[in-house]
Amino acid sequence: MHLYIILLGNYFLFLYYSDLSRNYLNGTIPKQWGSMMNIIKIAVPGNRLTGSIPVEIANLSTLQTFELSENQMFGNIPPELGNLTQIQRLRFSSNNFTGELPATLAKLTTLEDFWIGDNQFSGKIPDYIQNWTSINKLVIQGSGLSGPIPSGISLLTKLTDLVLRNCNINGMLPENLGNTSTFEYLDLSFNKLSGMIPRTYADINFTYMYEILRKF
Repeated sequence: MHLYIILLGNYFLFLYYSDLSRNYLNGTIPKQWGSMMNIIKIAVPGNRLTGSIPVEIANLSTLQTFELSENQMFGNIPPELGNLTQIQRLRFSSNNFTGELPATLAKLTTLEDFWIGDNQFSGKIPDYIQNWTSINKLVIQGSGLSGPIPSGISLLTKLTDLVLRNCNINGMLPENLGNTSTFEYLDLSFNKLSGMIPRTYADINFTYMYEILRKF
């Protein structure tokens, strides 16, 4: 854990980095963390945390990384997280989060890395993903969200890794997705795709394309 800290009262006023990954922490995330006004990174993956995400986290205007993966957290994603104007990495995979992704997340134009696989969300993969013009890695596998694949994903010129594994996507492969020249890793396995692979996929320089051909 990297700490640069001056303690004032109950608040870590000058805490910049907090990494508590891979421990045996339990309980809930304290709402007081929303007072760490200079924090850049909060990472607590691989613990035993429960409860929901405190709304107060949305007060952290300097926050760039927020990682909660592999815990036992639940509830909806607070719409207020759309106010995290500097956020670059959100990782909520392998929890028990539910509900639809809030529309306010469309405002996260600085987002580079978004992982929400292995949850119990509902609704469709949101079209507003096309607003995330800085996104590199998008991992939504087995999240509870379902297709279709938003057409705007093809507009994301920095997207290298797209994982929509087990998202109940049916029909044909979207032709415009094959126009995404930045792809290195594409996983559309365990869906219900059918038909022929469009010619637009012929020129993609994949490093890894997992089981996209399983049913073709």
